[in-house]
Amino acid sequence: LTHLDCDHVSGLIPLGGAKHIYCCEEEWRHAQKKDVRYHPSFWKGVSIETLPMAEDPDAPFGKSCDPACIGIYAAHDPEGPGGGKNL
Repeated sequence: LTHLDCDHVSGLIPLGGAKHIYCCEEEWRHAQKKDVRYHPSFWKGVSIETLPMAEDPDAPFGKSCDPACIGIYAAHDPEGPGGGKNL
């Protein structure tokens, strides 16, 4: 998941049996705060594994992660303009 806003996780519970569901550590920490963008009931009972973001000079926010280890990177800035940006 690039981020945990309701438009991305509202259908997550039926996928709770998936082997792996990933989210970056920064987004997970931010989603634990009281914020209108997140509603923990959307991922209740779903095991979400967190991945560290690594420094990446080519990423727009200076960090990215490669959850599949295949050279495809994801970046999200939960503190970005408008409450966050996906890249």
